[in-house]
Amino acid sequence: MSDSPFFSIIVTTCRGDYPYVNDKSKHVLDAILENCDRQKFRDFELILVDLCYDYRSDWQKNRKQVDFPVLHIPDKDSIFRDLRLIRISTARNTGLIYARGKAVVFSDDGQYWSEDAFGYLKPWADNNAGSTCRLHRDDGHGPVEIDSRWMAYGMEGTLKTKVVNASDIGYMGGTLSMAPLKYMLQCNGWDEMFDGARQLEDSDMARRLGATGLKMAFEGHPLCVEHELGKCNTAFVRNDILAKCNGSYCYPLWKKEPRRIKANTVTIPDDVLDTFMSKNCLKRSSDGFCEDSGDVCNMSSNRRSLMNIYKDERLVFDIEVMRKARSWETVMQDELLF
Repeated sequence: MSDSPFFSIIVTTCRGDYPYVNDKSKHVLDAILENCDRQKFRDFELILVDLCYDYRSDWQKNRKQVDFPVLHIPDKDSIFRDLRLIRISTARNTGLIYARGKAVVFSDDGQYWSEDAFGYLKPWADNNAGSTCRLHRDDGHGPVEIDSRWMAYGMEGTLKTKVVNASDIGYMGGTLSMAPLKYMLQCNGWDEMFDGARQLEDSDMARRLGATGLKMAFEGHPLCVEHELGKCNTAFVRNDILAKCNGSYCYPLWKKEPRRIKANTVTIPDDVLDTFMSKNCLKRSSDGFCEDSGDVCNMSSNRRSLMNIYKDERLVFDIEVMRKARSWETVMQDELLF
């Protein structure tokens, strides 16, 4: 990979074409492209990892022309793709294996970033640190700050910054967040064991980045607004089924290995697996999957297939080895993607 932009912007999506509840005219991919194109700092590339790639693979041909590189690709192969379950960690790792920048920036889809966002992130990367922006939400009545991390540090209502260990940031990836690429590779990317359900992959990522010693700044200046979104595209993601309780996997692992850095390089230890499978939560079945019939964690007909993931080595890999085998020039022939 010869080109070396300063930032690699990695955004993943599985939304339908027009995702904003309060603005039906916004195409999700166009809105992400506009976020980047309004930036004053221009030394970056955009990597769009699209779980709905199969039905809008021609977007790249018809999109607005811009002066920065754009890569639009599906997520890499995984057991979660076969099961059509949520796979945010797999998608973000797909972005990492193609990233060419000094630092990587992650964000969810459906957001608006002010034009100064990348400019405020850059000095932190220059100083070998990460950064995360203050998050607001707009349900159609204007942006309202919702980010409790600033309140926890007594910073609400200010534009001050505070530098802390990455673990103390609380989460990494949903809000506009940046880390030097070398730290993401040291962590071996996102833990794909968190796919198949929602939440905690971002908290786990922050915790492992903290174990590397990475410092991150609360950067309050750029405006990052999350719009109210429609559902994911059910043709490609079964967003009505949340198959497992990620907390019952995450917390025992943290307790056993509080300084864990690398993900996806070894199988889960037997005692952690036993804790995950044991019935120590009233909402979980005896084999570790949630029985709650509400909106948070419905049972899945695929839970037996998912349990097998925890008992074999299909998710063990080295992301640096994967990176060495890929380039932007050969991406459309990549067997991992197609």
